[in-house]
Amino acid sequence: MLSRYLDAAGTAPGWLALAAAGVAVVAYCLGCFNGAVVVSRYILRNDVRSHGSGNAGLTNFYRAFGGPLTLAVILTDVLKAVVAVWLGMLWMGQLPNGDILAKYWAGLFCLLGHMFPCMFRFKGGKGILSGGAIAIMIDWRVALVVWGVGSRGWGVGEIAAAFLVLGVLGGLAAGFDGNRICASLVAGCRKMVPGALTIALAAALRLVLAQGGILDTIVHGLFLLVEGLPAWAQLLGMFYANVLLDLLITSGSGHAAVAMPLMVPLADALSLSRQSAVLAFQLGDGLVNLISPVSNTLVGCMALSGVSYPKWLRYFLPLVGFYLAVGTAFMLLAGAVGY
Repeated sequence: MLSRYLDAAGTAPGWLALAAAGVAVVAYCLGCFNGAVVVSRYILRNDVRSHGSGNAGLTNFYRAFGGPLTLAVILTDVLKAVVAVWLGMLWMGQLPNGDILAKYWAGLFCLLGHMFPCMFRFKGGKGILSGGAIAIMIDWRVALVVWGVGSRGWGVGEIAAAFLVLGVLGGLAAGFDGNRICASLVAGCRKMVPGALTIALAAALRLVLAQGGILDTIVHGLFLLVEGLPAWAQLLGMFYANVLLDLLITSGSGHAAVAMPLMVPLADALSLSRQSAVLAFQLGDGLVNLISPVSNTLVGCMALSGVSYPKWLRYFLPLVGFYLAVGTAFMLLAGAVGY
């Protein structure tokens, strides 16, 4: 894959490695230029890390010193991120998708320099300002949604409204009239309808299983089968019972709420340790939910991507088989050593 990428870019591997290393070093050095530490140590002559929380960040600087120099800290942390990403794009921009790669690569090392500056004994800030500037340069629309969710407590409704507004603004910026913007939005929604209906059907199936008491019956029956197994296979039976439950209950917390109240007393009755029961649950609640036909995430992604369920099974089942083999080995080992 790398060779095909280099051939498409017409770039020698040595040059790519040199450019990536150069961007990483320069971005890290720029990140080490911590605004709060530089301003407090070399202008105020009073290291911000000796005050308050001891963090070399904007919040601690403002609490300790306040004043107009806080603006200098803000500008320093934002500008160094902008310069780091801009230099990365300048050096790596000629590669295929080079602008995107450069933003992530330079941004990563700029943040590492900010949080772990070598010149300040690897004690830096949290990188909120620099990280925000980098996120805006990567994709300001995603940065807006992240800010809304993290700082304003946005839910699904607010996120949907934000994307709707951004879509309208994008259409206006492209010179579309109102009719064309509406037509584009309808065309986009049309592609989402099959996925939405598939998700609704999966949710309805889960609702019938839960509210009809069918799920409880299945769980009870599975653990009755485990109880009847020979002693050496009981722990293994608990593991496979959880694997089967994972097909019906794709939520980890929901799976635990249903299975653990039965597994713990069953383990006590079978003279198995409770930690082995927890191990059986943890190993059983794994990759299997990625082949569950009632998983909202799976059926939604398949519907939107046009991948059929049988095709997905042919691709993913080998990995599930390997995972089950590893889980079986661990459960046999746990039983053999009396875990």
